[in-house]
Amino acid sequence: MSAAPRIPDWVPDAARGMIAELRTRTWLDDAERELLDRLATCDAMKTGVWEKLPSEPKDFQGKIIHRAWVAFVTFRRRPRPFPGTKSKAKLHEWDRHLRRQTLFPDFGHAGNLLRMVLDQINRHHGEAQAYWQRFWEGDKNLTLDQVIAIMDQVSSFCLKADAEYQAFFRSLPEVKHWSGSKPARKFFTEYMSKQMIEAYGKPLDHIVAALEEVAFDLAKGVNTETVRGRRRKPVRPEISRQK
Repeated sequence: MSAAPRIPDWVPDAARGMIAELRTRTWLDDAERELLDRLATCDAMKTGVWEKLPSEPKDFQGKIIHRAWVAFVTFRRRPRPFPGTKSKAKLHEWDRHLRRQTLFPDFGHAGNLLRMVLDQINRHHGEAQAYWQRFWEGDKNLTLDQVIAIMDQVSSFCLKADAEYQAFFRSLPEVKHWSGSKPARKFFTEYMSKQMIEAYGKPLDHIVAALEEVAFDLAKGVNTETVRGRRRKPVRPEISRQK
């Protein structure tokens, strides 16, 4: 793991603290640590973000760092659909992504498995009760029914956590293509534009463009019009079905 670079004095304290906090994530890979390094040191952050950011709401600089990090990391690690192709390259890419897909636990699968176990125990409660004293290796003060209640509560916890994750996924920008840098950049700017609108009441395309430049280490920068164009999805005209 590379050492963290010295953060320049012009980085706001809230952003500085968030960068330091995010670097403590032990599962970050090199690309994600390098993202934090760029957010901490690139001149474009000073001239394109911090010097142009509205003064209100105050102390939002740390949230900007966090949300830029979320946008970058989520695209790289979120579950992807199985490719609808027999292309070996696409299948290999999908398989390689599975190894990176560790950020989001599959709480839904765990919750449903517990439900299946509970169903079996409840269906054969008499037999389970007969074996309880012989084979239960946990706290001897716990009864079978108490453990069943705990397992039911854990299952409910998992399913509620999964529902929140699924709501988060539904709130994310739609992804139609996964390969190459363009889908990741489009996802990043659409997500950040939404965050800016929620925080400042306007998309701040020029700041989002600067963040994209830094996040993806783009030597030629990003045109503000490109970011604005991604937000403006064309409305398809309704097709009349009358003959």
